[in-house]
Amino acid sequence: MFSEVHTEFIDYNIDSWIKILEIISKNKNNIIIPGHGIPGENDIINNQIFYLNSFKENKNMINLFPDYIIPEYIKSIQKNH
Repeated sequence: MFSEVHTEFIDYNIDSWIKILEIISKNKNNIIIPGHGIPGENDIINNQIFYLNSFKENKNMINLFPDYIIPEYIKSIQKNH
């Protein structure tokens, strides 16, 4: 889980990732502690799903998420995507 951080994609399956996040979001968790980024409520799961879907649609991630940190993660992968 990434929160307000550009996602690092290494050997990824975005569709599976989204399915897992959708399952987790149904738990109505009070707080989510992501592996990368700022803790929050269930909305960070929905934000991550939106981010992943945007990536799948080959959108310009830097422009779409200008406040996310570590843009180097996404810059390197979008060149090869």
